[in-house]
Amino acid sequence: MNMMRPGYYTYLRKKCQNLSFPAGFLLACLGMFILFTPYLFLRDFSSQNELRYLSIADEALRNGHFFGFMHQGKPYADKPPLYLWILMGLKSLTGKHALGWISLFSLLPAFGIIFTLCYWIKDLLGKEGVAVSFLLLMTTY
Repeated sequence: MNMMRPGYYTYLRKKCQNLSFPAGFLLACLGMFILFTPYLFLRDFSSQNELRYLSIADEALRNGHFFGFMHQGKPYADKPPLYLWILMGLKSLTGKHALGWISLFSLLPAFGIIFTLCYWIKDLLGKEGVAVSFLLLMTTY
């Protein structure tokens, strides 16, 4: 059962076609952010990687090591330090490891990458092509 008025989709499509590239992109990002928010804040830490990184960040905060990281007393140099610094900063600010806030540091760069790609291809593919590219790339997140 279609609950919208018959001409509402056509009206909405005409309004969206008149949006400039950044405005339309920001509107789409806002929609995707609203869709992804429950997933970001309600999922659990993965046992393979995230729990190890949290342990490394906790150990670094506890021992005061901000440049040389240890994992259970052994040197750990596999992960670039930016992610570990983000974990340490969020733990210092919030007092706990909040996966939703940690996940934002994955979603926001994804939006930046998609914006760059859409900006590069907007002249080649047009508005419909950019919209399809945006949606395809967001499904890979």
